[in-house]
Amino acid sequence: MELKICSTCKIEKETSKFGKLTKSKDGLRGQCKDCRKEFTINNKDLLKLKSKLYYKNNKEKVKTKVKEYIENNKEKVKISRKKCHIKNKDKRNKECRDYYSKNKDKLSVYSKDYYDKNKEHLNKLSRIYAENNKEYLRKKNKEYRGINKDRLINTRKIYYENNKEIISEKGKEYRLLNRDKIRNRSYRYMQNNKEIIKTKKRLEYDKNKHSYIARSAERRSFCRKSSFKEYRKEISEIYKDAADLQWLSESKLEVHHIIPLRKYKDIVCGLHVPWNLVILNKEDHEKAHRELRKQFKGY
Repeated sequence: MELKICSTCKIEKETSKFGKLTKSKDGLRGQCKDCRKEFTINNKDLLKLKSKLYYKNNKEKVKTKVKEYIENNKEKVKISRKKCHIKNKDKRNKECRDYYSKNKDKLSVYSKDYYDKNKEHLNKLSRIYAENNKEYLRKKNKEYRGINKDRLINTRKIYYENNKEIISEKGKEYRLLNRDKIRNRSYRYMQNNKEIIKTKKRLEYDKNKHSYIARSAERRSFCRKSSFKEYRKEISEIYKDAADLQWLSESKLEVHHIIPLRKYKDIVCGLHVPWNLVILNKEDHEKAHRELRKQFKGY
């Protein structure tokens, strides 16, 4: 076991207690590790100033040395950086946030330039990472969407409003190129989620019953020209009014076509337009149909 006397505390210690120094004869420092530690604690500001001055005067030299060391000790540097990050996580995150808030524009320009220069490489890396961490990313995205639901909806709305034409063109292109893929995906979804789709449709129908009834009447119209798409909104409003006014009437309220659409198609063909519609209760609706039958059929 080799021993050495410390130049500061004058105590004989094992060589393992001394730091390495290639310039010295024995390849070890004169001061032991404990004495050096004590010195650095007592002279923190002085050493910081010295290192700053040295870096200022020998910038290029230090940079080249650091690069060389990183290249020769990649794994070691990786481990030490990881340890440092874990140890000072909160502090570093705060520093990063502060720096980002102060240099937002500068960083955005820099990141855009860097992405343009290294687009293919970055996309390749992101694809590899996504493949290796599928479950983790899925879980993280789900959590994020749950926390920031309203914010995401607003950002999507704003983006859609500003880029309507681009989105529609891209959608058309994608649908043309991936027609079979989309068809198969939708078919698989329908097969696997029959009950969910059924309940969704039922809820949608209950919510917008008036518009469904209006559209079914439009489909029933004898000739398509008898139904004008520009009046859809007004027609839907009439059906909605019938549903809303239901609580005022004891019997069921229904929308009646003054001139029928196709029941007496050989004699008359009515139009599915707002001025051919009227809201009646069930009794009056049946009475109106009886009168129409007498008028056109004679019984």
